[in-house]
Amino acid sequence: MAWTTPKTWVAASILTAAELNTHVRDNENQLRTPSQVKVRRSATQAITTATWQAINFTVEDYDTNSFHDNVTNNTRLTISEAGLYLFTGACEFASNATGDRGLAITKNAGVVFQAIQLNDAASIAHAVNISAVLACVASDYFELRAWQNSGANLNVNSTADFTVWFAANRVG
Repeated sequence: MAWTTPKTWVAASILTAAELNTHVRDNENQLRTPSQVKVRRSATQAITTATWQAINFTVEDYDTNSFHDNVTNNTRLTISEAGLYLFTGACEFASNATGDRGLAITKNAGVVFQAIQLNDAASIAHAVNISAVLACVASDYFELRAWQNSGANLNVNSTADFTVWFAANRVG
């Protein structure tokens, strides 16, 4: 459900149930349950070396406005209501002492924000976090893309609910 600009009432207006439902009840429900989504992976995914690759999300922790589909375009969060959104995501890469790791948020397939973590030469799992506040229109779609340059394919982990995830929350 989308926010409706409240009607300006004038003296002697006749109220109808439909108008009250649209301008009062529905808007109150929108404020109570804002548009938000959080998705994650339930299994590892191989990321090709030196290639930005969209992450496939297989689990929805919550999705209040049909942003995500686990089958069709499961890499995408598609905006159904225009507004300002806070996007956040995280990705943990498997242990590997070679190369750097990165995450990017893309809008309609174009990079809008990216974060690179330089390798500290330790053979540990590297986690990269990313966030951005972005203006959106209905039908914009966003992806979380992972990158690494270890010289071979490298998995993103899925050992817990918080290792690979992507979220969007409408903030305005």
